[in-house]
Amino acid sequence: MPSRRNRYLGTLLLLIASVCAGAAGASLIIYSAVGTVEVSSVRSVPERVLPAPDPGRVASAARAAVSFYRARDAGTPLEAAFLPSDLVGNGISVTADGWLISTIAVFSDTNRLIAVYADGATAQVDPRSVVRDDATGLAFARAPIERRTVAGFGDDTLLAPGEFVYLPAVPGMRTIPVSRVRALPGSGRADLVESTERLARRLILASPGIPGTPVVNSAGEIVAVVESDGAAVPAPFVAPIMRGVFVDGRVVRPSAGINYLSLDLLTADPPRGVRGNGALVLGSSRARGVLRGSAAEAAGIREGDVITHVERDTVDADTTLAELMQDYEPGATVNLTFFRSGNEQKTSLTIR
Repeated sequence: MPSRRNRYLGTLLLLIASVCAGAAGASLIIYSAVGTVEVSSVRSVPERVLPAPDPGRVASAARAAVSFYRARDAGTPLEAAFLPSDLVGNGISVTADGWLISTIAVFSDTNRLIAVYADGATAQVDPRSVVRDDATGLAFARAPIERRTVAGFGDDTLLAPGEFVYLPAVPGMRTIPVSRVRALPGSGRADLVESTERLARRLILASPGIPGTPVVNSAGEIVAVVESDGAAVPAPFVAPIMRGVFVDGRVVRPSAGINYLSLDLLTADPPRGVRGNGALVLGSSRARGVLRGSAAEAAGIREGDVITHVERDTVDADTTLAELMQDYEPGATVNLTFFRSGNEQKTSLTIR
């Protein structure tokens, strides 16, 4: 079976036509079936030389930005006026035939929305036609207008803390430094427990942005979409489902039914019998570690197991369990390697 990196690169090729503000968050102690675990919501990112921006490419990416305003009643004097108080959020034009990406919250407005493009063109968007992706909090909508400028995507994991990114909107553009890369935005114990059904890691910016705003790197690639406050959803999280949305008009996500703690977040030595890498199957006040009736329960996974591999891919700081599982289609059978009471075991799990 191909590696995760090869699958991801194939998907992207198919689909796409100064201050370091946060070093480490406060540590927390989680009490689990294997003892106490001290964790942080932040993983370490190696230092590197920050790239110089390409102004031409950044400006080109900005032309794919869209702003959404509440539509006014037809025939009124202010019908064509777009007031700041009417701004609902921003978005991105991603296909030539009118598909747009923004957040579920932006499209949850019950009013009709007007999409205003960087070149001044406008199009009406019906919120009832929106396709939601609950795994990321993003949503897709289609406007009855063809576009020449559409977004090209990049990899957010190539960013470094302190590197500047660009947040284009209609009109104008902001420049903001990156605070953290692929971090968990929450600060409570329950926020550190991730799910195979939700891609929870975010690109954290040093200051807030308007929901739906694209985050552009120095090469002019859109690497994330602002969700709320300073948290942005990485663009690679939506790449695998885009074709299904554009062709069938729906989001298809796999389900395994596992809640877990990523051991790359450990701030101290792991408890006895727990490996330093992998996903510790762990429940929280919100849900059990293994959901009843789930694919994981059928595969024999238990709370306290540490899952280290999905097929040949390693569960670590660069690839969480959720990211690996979301690479597969429902109905696929994958081999899991895990540790139970210090002993390595294997099982097959059929994704639902």
